[in-house]
Amino acid sequence: GPAPHESVEPGGRLDSGQRAEHKREFTAACEDFADGHLLRAFSLVGTRGDADLMLLSQAQNLERIHEFHVVLQQSGLMKWCSTPYSFLAMTKESEYSDESRLEVRPAHAGDGITFVLGNTRVPATVENVLDTSRATVIGKDGARVSTTEHLLSALLAAGVSNAEIAVDGPEIPARDGSSAEFSGAIAQCGLEIQNRPRRVLELDAPCWVRADDRMIAAFPSETFRVRFTADFPPPVGTQYFDGEIDSQSYRTEIAGARTFAYLHEIEALWARGLGRGGSLENALVFAPDGPMQPLRWPNEPVRHKVLDLIGDFALLGAWPQCEIVAIKSGHELHAAMLRVLNNRFRVPSA
Repeated sequence: GPAPHESVEPGGRLDSGQRAEHKREFTAACEDFADGHLLRAFSLVGTRGDADLMLLSQAQNLERIHEFHVVLQQSGLMKWCSTPYSFLAMTKESEYSDESRLEVRPAHAGDGITFVLGNTRVPATVENVLDTSRATVIGKDGARVSTTEHLLSALLAAGVSNAEIAVDGPEIPARDGSSAEFSGAIAQCGLEIQNRPRRVLELDAPCWVRADDRMIAAFPSETFRVRFTADFPPPVGTQYFDGEIDSQSYRTEIAGARTFAYLHEIEALWARGLGRGGSLENALVFAPDGPMQPLRWPNEPVRHKVLDLIGDFALLGAWPQCEIVAIKSGHELHAAMLRVLNNRFRVPSA
């Protein structure tokens, strides 16, 4: 869960009764959360000059942590504090192993987004894409991490240009199969405005990549817009999405769309001893007669395809100010498009 670093601000003197009441409110909030959840407090006095206290909170879901932080912020003691740092870590059962752990940390302006895989630092760029068969796998020098697209999608849509992503495990935690928890956690932690403009992709002319009946094209535009046509076997069928992408529309229209699969595919993985982390909790599963869970949108599958596309386009290292038209595209075609764009677009300093 988030680990905020608190810094106590100087202020006027309070009488002993006010100080006792503020401490009581703060302690009560901590004790309420600690009943059934992990909570640890660490003094940072003497170790760093910009923070005095670190709270480490851990829960089974982000909502409970968010509730705790709201109550904490309402206590009298927190009126005298600021939160210069807030970190988030997540764990989730993996398809390939028992657990993966994730931590997203701030980075310096101009550093871009970097995966930290043990002792190996891997910039989140298309040059470091190793595999696109089922997910976007990034790595180098023997280190690799799978299913990067959901987290990268949430980061790009939120406007995050610089971050370190430390991963202990073979893949990014799946959560519920969407990017909703990542998007919510980013919003909760907040963003730092840095002293360098973000890079913005602007096209001079259209470009496209095609493979059989699949195609993706990029056109000059004043905004980032995605028009996506998906076509899958029944019961999913043909679906369409058209929308402008910004932080608000992403959170309400895209982030909650879950990855999807067919029941026979899941059963085949289980038969091979794989898919241990796969369940109805982290994927939308379609049986022959329809979805096995309630849909969040009638066209949820194509919205998830848009989510994946945004995550893959984060590997440009720039905000894609262009209109994307995609027909039945996937990770492989997205990576091919990014390689074309790397050779043809200009990135203004704005």
